[in-house]
Amino acid sequence: MARRHLRIPLLSRNPHAPTPLHLRHALCSSTTATVDTAAPAIDPPTPAASAGDTPAAAAAAAEFDSALDSPPPRAPREEEPLQDTIFTMIRRRKWSTRMENSIRLLSPTLTAPLVHGVISAASAANRADLALQFFRFAYRRAGFRPEPATFALLVPVLASRRMLNHARCILLETMPAFSVAPGEATVAALVAAYGRAGIPQEAVKLFRLMPELGITRTALSYNAVLKAILCRGREAMARRVYNAMVADGVVPTLATYNTLIWGFGMCKKMESAVRVFGDMKTHGVTPDVTTYNTLLNAWVRTGVC
Repeated sequence: MARRHLRIPLLSRNPHAPTPLHLRHALCSSTTATVDTAAPAIDPPTPAASAGDTPAAAAAAAEFDSALDSPPPRAPREEEPLQDTIFTMIRRRKWSTRMENSIRLLSPTLTAPLVHGVISAASAANRADLALQFFRFAYRRAGFRPEPATFALLVPVLASRRMLNHARCILLETMPAFSVAPGEATVAALVAAYGRAGIPQEAVKLFRLMPELGITRTALSYNAVLKAILCRGREAMARRVYNAMVADGVVPTLATYNTLIWGFGMCKKMESAVRVFGDMKTHGVTPDVTTYNTLLNAWVRTGVC
């Protein structure tokens, strides 16, 4: 089969030379097909200032362009409380005169809510040492005068971290220096801390010192000293304290009886535990689930059940 050869005339190198008619038709048809098949996307026109626009229109167009280019606005950041800022500072940095000056710049006057907030933050972070250090700075160098609520907050924090000597000095020395009388709850917290530390003799000394401090002892302080005594197995001393409690006219509470039953059960003195359980009904105190569970555990401990 014979091949057919197409003869395509060569284009002239002269750009101004006329193009043959049949090539002109071919080029027009191919260009039209290309445009119809792949039409590029056209962005919508943005308002732009032309030569004939007014200055107001030009300013509006410029503002529109800047709004498109600028990033979206960020949400406003919440300001950190001042007490948290001060606590973060004293926790991360070593205590120095420079840090004290920084605290004064943040707050030239230390108010009671601010001091209490820092002490509470230190207590939540288990840093009773920082609470004590900031308290000393506040009343020694910043002119802060402690209130009864300040000591009621600080002493239990120190007692919970077994800083017992510092808590005792604040209770017996610092508070009288500011003419602040300690409350029963503050002293009871320190008495209970002595019991948890296994020092019942100090708990008893502080308990006996309460009338000299002008504190009326109620079931709160009696319960604290009873638990401190029974933690070390001093069941005879606990019995004397309980008798003194009744003689002083202090009505035992449900917590008092539960503490006695628990302590006598720890010492395997079931006769005393059962006698205390009977005294509950005599004084009109109704046992609860804790009472029965404590009594049952005591029987199991002694090997009866």
